[in-house]
Amino acid sequence: PQPTSPRPRSRPSERMASMARCLRICAAGLVVASHGEPHGSGGSCRREDEGCGSASSGLAMIQVNRPDVNRLSDTVALREQPPALEQLAADVARDATLTLVASFNLYWWNVKQNSRWADLYTRIRGARPFDLIGFQECEDVASVVDKAGLAGFDYFQGPMENPCPIAWNAAIFSRLEEPGSKWIGKDQWGDRWITWIRLQHQASGSAVLFVNTHGPTKQCVGEEGKATGTNWVQGVRELRKDGDAVFMTGDFNCWTGTEPIRAIRAELPQGIDGGIDFILSNLPAISGGKQEGWPSDHPIVKGVFGLPARDGGNPQIIDDATPAPVGQANHYRRMAGVGGWGGTCRCPDGQTYNVGDRHDGCGSLACDGGIAGDCHRVVDAARDGMAVTCAKVAPGSGAPPAPAPKNHYRKAAGVGGWGGWCTCPDGQRYNVGDNGDACGSLACEGGVSGGCAKEVEQSREGMKVTCAGVSV
Repeated sequence: PQPTSPRPRSRPSERMASMARCLRICAAGLVVASHGEPHGSGGSCRREDEGCGSASSGLAMIQVNRPDVNRLSDTVALREQPPALEQLAADVARDATLTLVASFNLYWWNVKQNSRWADLYTRIRGARPFDLIGFQECEDVASVVDKAGLAGFDYFQGPMENPCPIAWNAAIFSRLEEPGSKWIGKDQWGDRWITWIRLQHQASGSAVLFVNTHGPTKQCVGEEGKATGTNWVQGVRELRKDGDAVFMTGDFNCWTGTEPIRAIRAELPQGIDGGIDFILSNLPAISGGKQEGWPSDHPIVKGVFGLPARDGGNPQIIDDATPAPVGQANHYRRMAGVGGWGGTCRCPDGQTYNVGDRHDGCGSLACDGGIAGDCHRVVDAARDGMAVTCAKVAPGSGAPPAPAPKNHYRKAAGVGGWGGWCTCPDGQRYNVGDNGDACGSLACEGGVSGGCAKEVEQSREGMKVTCAGVSV
């Protein structure tokens, strides 16, 4: 018989990337099924490959082999996992291009009639983590966000007739546009809508169009079905911009194979099929499925998707590690062994560069010959893998300039406890309060404000930042 070749061992960086993905999936409470068979016993995350070996004592993971979850015959089992794994995933490997999407019809009238609010909030809390969630039959999304423990989430209620509000994690996404709604149909219960918002995924830089709907009942066939599908498709087409990642959640009130679902799936062919509840996208799902939703009569549908990182487009990027000669320009390039955590490096000529750490947990920046600033444990796609070697200063050319001024983060009067994140030009992010104006604005001077969450958080209460270069 032919000798069996030994299985090649992956490099440490490859194993780390694989572990990152495994941790993130397990943290999401998702157990991937391949060819219809769930891994493990009872849906547990367990080791299936060396890339998913334990990261710490007592923790095991599955290997994620990108199942074809878009085939409607595929099944994916889910189970709840401790949210602490989400933080562990970020700490160990910082795989920041993954985003978790959920959809849930809350069965509002029945929960209200039977006073099952505590059960509902517990169910939502147990379904975390997720970054985007579309609710249907939800008459008070602000109350749900508050009582289900979704601290840091921003939200939009939309029209109250057959409501389909949306919520998103403002620490992960910042607003590109204000949210809105669009009429898509009418049935015996009244008007039906889509709600939406365009966001930017802060770590990858990807623009995201997030849409949610609660479709009309008994309009899945004939001319009514065709009209419903057309309205969904036109709504998405009118809202999306070139390069947008699109996620559309909802209780569509129609099954796979019906006229409206065929139409919208032609526009958004990827995603997760949960019966009449879907997560549809123009990006392939890595994993997903549905899980118990009681006291609702609908399941919670969840999916994990990978967002593409946007290139910062800096023409000085060179993919090698050649040092810069004396008298020539600083050498800013992409290179191996550099991470996505990082900060700024100031070269002797005064130029500042956004660089990553040396994959050492922010122990040092990839800054050769310059003055390294603070290292921030937040993945920034613009600096992921980026290093700079500063040009040497020729003799007699003068002393290097003084270090760049730092951002001024402090407690200030008139700042509240509601708030969100402010991103300064150097990439550093600060959790700040609003300006005492009920989330009308953030205490963010000279930076880019993210969404404002109407939830008091002690860590940001009274906190303000003035980014470097802005006079106080």
